[in-house]
Amino acid sequence: MKYECWALVPIKPRVLCKTRLATALSECQRIDIVRYMLRHVLQTLRATRGIDRVCIVSAERDEVPAEIAVLADAGCGLNACLDAALLSARAAGVTQLLVVPADLPLLHGDDVALLLDAGTRSRFALAPDRHDSGTNAICMDAALPLGFRFGDNSCAAHLAAARALGIAPALVRTDRLAFDLDSECDLSLLRERGYFAMT
Repeated sequence: MKYECWALVPIKPRVLCKTRLATALSECQRIDIVRYMLRHVLQTLRATRGIDRVCIVSAERDEVPAEIAVLADAGCGLNACLDAALLSARAAGVTQLLVVPADLPLLHGDDVALLLDAGTRSRFALAPDRHDSGTNAICMDAALPLGFRFGDNSCAAHLAAARALGIAPALVRTDRLAFDLDSECDLSLLRERGYFAMT
């Protein structure tokens, strides 16, 4: 079987993204930032050696280029949609899968390479957020029967699920991978670094 690695980027319809920033940003500003982060994540993944295909998991294409596949989000919740996308990837012969959310504005190819290497060696690698509670990226053996557990305290839930399968998961920690944009505090930190200064 040909070795193949896919990266999945889940994202809601853009108007529903980052609603916790609604008091700090207009709807247009918020959608512009969401689109910027998605473009950045997709470009970073597409430029990373070892990833054969990048797909989004979403109910809409919006401004995503035609060469990037859209795996349908049927509205059954993030984890169920990712589980379905994993099944599609397996059916296509994928052996390694990355899941990288669209809200990582500092993501760099070196971070993705570290994650890929750790996932290849351990079969399951996870990048926690900077609070060690959320999951900012996963790289896993696509054959693992592990259901996704994004949501509250997902880092601990994913690690426990991997260990239950006899896997010793790898943790990948970089400042860039650990930073996701969720709150007004996060937005302020990014503006201090020169990001989104005009929004």
